[in-house]
Amino acid sequence: GLRDLGEPPRDRHLDWVALVRRAGSRAPAPPPPNVDPAAPTPAVGAPSTANGLEVTGFTLVDACLDRDQYPLQGGEKIDLARTGDCLALRADVSGAPGSVRFDVDGRVAQRIENVAPYALSGDRSGDYAIWQPGRGTYRIRAVPFTGRAGSGSAGAARTLEITVEDSR
Repeated sequence: GLRDLGEPPRDRHLDWVALVRRAGSRAPAPPPPNVDPAAPTPAVGAPSTANGLEVTGFTLVDACLDRDQYPLQGGEKIDLARTGDCLALRADVSGAPGSVRFDVDGRVAQRIENVAPYALSGDRSGDYAIWQPGRGTYRIRAVPFTGRAGSGSAGAARTLEITVEDSR
């Protein structure tokens, strides 16, 4: 069974470089004939960023130390044996959102955060609450809004897919 070992020492040093093993990457497909590969690709169905709000990325956080572990690009395999169980996931947002809504595996408004940091599991004045994901693949979408509680106009959302495993 699991046992509580208490809070880890504040001075511990972890080698974050080896924490994540990226899933295999694929080279982008070549452009169709008669298409300029340098031309920007239009975003289909993307929300307007006229309000200046955009989720620019996600960060995995050590919730016990309230320290960033590393940025998540999507496709990562997070091994709890290496990262530990004391995790949080933060959406990084440009602009000044009134709130950020998290949708998890298609469930809309799994959580709404009104104040930074915008964490999937929440926080109390920057003290991250622990997110305890089970093994499996997660699809997490963060949407910034101009108003509190997911109100007002939406900015540019971002979706992250990660796989959580535990090799212990």
